[in-house]
Parts: sequence; structure tokens; C-alpha cells
Amino acid sequence: RPGGSLNLSDLALPEDPDEPASETPALWVQRLSVDRGRVDFVDTARTTPFERMFEPVGFVLEDFRTTPEGGDFSLSARSQSEETFEWKGNFTLEPMIASQGDFTVGNLHAPGVAEFLGDALPFQLTDGLIDLGGTYRVALDEPLSLEVLLPTIELRSLELRARGADADWVKIPTLLVSETALTLPQQSVKVGRVAFTGLEAQAWLSPDGSVNLQQMFAPDAGAAAVPAAEPTAPVAAAAAPATPATPPSEAAATVPPTPAEDASAASPWTVELASLEIAAAAIDFEDRMAEPAKKFRIAPVNLRVGDASLDLARPLPVELDAVINDHAAFTAKGQLTPEPLAAELDITLAKARMQILQPYVLPVADLTIMGGELGVTGKLRLDPPGGQRPELSFDGDVSIAGFRSVDNSLKEDLVNFSSLRLQKLSYTMGPDAVRIDRVLVTQP
Repeated sequence: RPGGSLNLSDLALPEDPDEPASETPALWVQRLSVDRGRVDFVDTARTTPFERMFEPVGFVLEDFRTTPEGGDFSLSARSQSEETFEWKGNFTLEPMIASQGDFTVGNLHAPGVAEFLGDALPFQLTDGLIDLGGTYRVALDEPLSLEVLLPTIELRSLELRARGADADWVKIPTLLVSETALTLPQQSVKVGRVAFTGLEAQAWLSPDGSVNLQQMFAPDAGAAAVPAAEPTAPVAAAAAPATPATPPSEAAATVPPTPAEDASAASPWTVELASLEIAAAAIDFEDRMAEPAKKFRIAPVNLRVGDASLDLARPLPVELDAVINDHAAFTAKGQLTPEPLAAELDITLAKARMQILQPYVLPVADLTIMGGELGVTGKLRLDPPGGQRPELSFDGDVSIAGFRSVDNSLKEDLVNFSSLRLQKLSYTMGPDAVRIDRVLVTQP
């Protein structure tokens, strides 16, 4: 309903505050079965109503008692898109409402999940399937006790794009999430491993300096406002004639926090990810800062990040290896701090053909690079701006082998050499400075 209430709640008897509490009546259900059922679900509390129909739906309750033994149940459902849901376990009413069991969700369509999430998801999911299964244990106590274990969540053939874009920018053939555990009231989420395989991305640097992929995580400024909820008792009370306000001290004494609220306030959410892995990824990148656009293909890309959490100020171990334009091998290993952004990495670049720089040379010099290979080895450091250290620094060695260039006007060789070695090169930016201990040139 627009106000967030469930229509089935109208079937419950109204509560009588004057009625004394009573024990749960003794009840035994030998078997209750629903076969070939149908459920129509409509959520009108959203900006755009969400509708789904499930058929067939089956439910079985066996040997259920209102005593602490409870009883076993099973529920199965299938959507019109052949999505499946299986749930079975044990359910009890005494000494508290509690349940434990296992469940599986199969062939869940990712676009439908995106439709349900609505504006809460900053990008569009245009394709993909999701399979997951796990076990749970829940008790409606004070505070609520919940434990969910998901050994595997598998997402296949995912395709993503920014809102308003006319093409998919990211494709993920396989995304595997392993060993996920959620617990309450600890408010903890732990994930063993998140692994992307075969990811493909289309990225470009726009003339304004922004990267297109940033749009996929930007809030949707054009999203319509969520409609107001139906009037409730507090709203009606606000419209009534004013009464003297209750002093804050009296109000606090009148409505004490519940144990669940106390536990929630004392235990902020924690999220831990033991390992993030990206394997065999491919990125097609364009630099569109100036015409003509410079194109690069980075593949394969392999990335490993460990010990991630909501503490963005904690350094993370990072390992990266990639090949640029099918010839330049790049590696980086060290630590990365997400916020404020900082890094300390050992980097290498090997056999990078100098022709890769040709589009950047022509605007400043009328020459053509005919050959040469660039190699870099050293330590790269990034530090937050405004600190005592430079924002970017590099210390290491740079070499160029077999460099040849031609003056385009004279059609003659311009600068050629067998090798150039810059030893103990130190470069900083913010403030800018360059220092080179030794320059060695062979056969210039």
C-alpha cells in the first residue's frame, strides 16, 4: 500500500490493550498442504509500482505443535520468468517465535532485482541471472537474533550501464561471492571472497576530466520524489488543537528505549571482506581530453585486494598485473588506502613500445616515433593533498632501448640511440621536482 502497510494485516484481529495476556492455546496440525497456488504481489509504496505473480506456489506444514517442538514446513514458488524459490525448515511459537532451515533461489533475473531496488541502485542492470542458497536461524527475541549463512552467491552474464546510457558499459560473465555470514544483533557481515572472472569494461576520459564509469555510481538527480505515506496517528495528532508540550526530560522518562534499540546503538554495522579478486578482465579505454581520441586496450587485468572493511582509512594489500595494448606488461604491489586516497606501491613496466606515446607527441613536436621500448622499475607513492609529503612521488630507474624517431618535415632521422638509462630518478608532484643521479646513453 502507499503507506507501507500490508493488506493481509487487515485479517488480524484488532489488539485490545485491556485484554490480559494469555498462553498460546494447545494446537496440533498433522498436515496442512497448499498445492498449485498463486500469489499476486503489488508494491504501491514505491515511486513506480512493482508487480510480480508467482505460480505455482506450494506450501506444506507437517506435525506442527504450539509446544516448543514446533513443526516442519516447506514452501516452493515459481515466477512467470521461471525463477524458483525453495524454503524448508522448522518453526516454533514457544517459548518464542523462532525458525531455522535452509533456502535456495534459482534463476533470479537481475533486471527484476534492479526494478525492485529502484532508485536505491545507482545504475541499471540490463541482463543477468542470480543463484544463491543458504541456511538461517532466527528468533524474535529482544533483541532480534538472526544468523544467515550463504556458502555461494553466483551471478552470471551481468550487464550494467549508467542511467540514461544507450549501451552497456560493464559486462561480467561470472561473479562469485563465497562464505557470506550475516548476524544480528551483532550487526555484522563477513564475506570470504568476491571473485570477478572475465569482466569487460568500456571506459573513457571526457574533455572535462571525468571518467564515464563514475556516472554509474552517481545519485540519480532526476529521480522522482517518493510519494508521501498515508496519514498516520501522529500526523492526525499534529492536526489536532495544540496541547502543552511535554518537557524533554518527561518524554524521555515516558518512552524509554527498547533493548533492541540499545543493542543497535551500541553495535554499529561492520562489514569485512577477506579477499576481492578480478581475473582475466579487459578494459577498452579512450582518452578524449583532446582530438583525436587515444585508444588503449588493457587485457588481461588481474587484481587482488585483501582485508577490506567499512574502515576506509585502513590500508589494504593490493596486487595488480596487466598488459597494455598487447605488449606492455605492468605490475603493482603494495598498500592502498581508500580514504583519504593514498598508496605505496612497487611498480614495474616492461617492453612498452614508445609508439604508444605518439598521439601525445604530435601536438608539441612534429616527429614520428619509429621504435623503442620503455622500462620502469621503482616505488610509486600517493599522499593526500595538503600534507607534508608530495601528492605524488616516484623513485626508481627508467630505461629506453632501441629508440628511433623521424623529423616529419625533413623526412630524416631526428633522435636515435641504442639505449638510455636514467638511474636513481626521483620525481615529485605538488611540489614539482626532478632529480636524476646518472644518465647513461649508448650509441646516440
